[in-house]
Amino acid sequence: MRAITRTLLALSVALSAAACTQDAGNDPGQLPPGTTLALTFVSGHLGNYWDCPDEAMSLPGARAAAPDPGADISGEAGDCAEEGCGLLNCDGAMLLIQVENTGSAPVDALTARDLVIHLDPPLDSEILAITDAATGAPATTLAPGQSVQLRVDFRGPPAGDWQEQFKVEVEVVGERDGARESATSLETPPLARLSAVAT
Repeated sequence: MRAITRTLLALSVALSAAACTQDAGNDPGQLPPGTTLALTFVSGHLGNYWDCPDEAMSLPGARAAAPDPGADISGEAGDCAEEGCGLLNCDGAMLLIQVENTGSAPVDALTARDLVIHLDPPLDSEILAITDAATGAPATTLAPGQSVQLRVDFRGPPAGDWQEQFKVEVEVVGERDGARESATSLETPPLARLSAVAT
């Protein structure tokens, strides 16, 4: 009798596990594979926040380096503002990424997330905008075989040593019918800050 009970219990557990597996495969938030995104780095830089330090990413206190005193800069931000020349050294960080839909299903929208700058230690940075580089509008439908240049604007590290270069890693996500369809990560070559302009 005990052997029969153990057999029935094992059969019940197996059937429950199979049902859970089937339900997981039908999760409406995870669409079946059909879209594959191929990413190619085009260009990018870490910006220049000399005249607008508040717009750079926040770093731990030990890494909040002051601008290099040996840099080729004349004047100060305050003087420049008084003379009405504006903030010459204030450019946000950005990436240009070629995104190709190499799958068999269309993509309704492209987004980016989880952007990490490989400082020491690596730190997450805030993504400010994701647009079609050609139009400046959000990147939308991408049919199979089509490609687009995606511009990703983000907060770069504050002014520091102009010779420093850091890699950036970002994940590009393709969506279909409001659900995540495909996600692919890209690591860039080492990127530099923009050169300073004398103010």
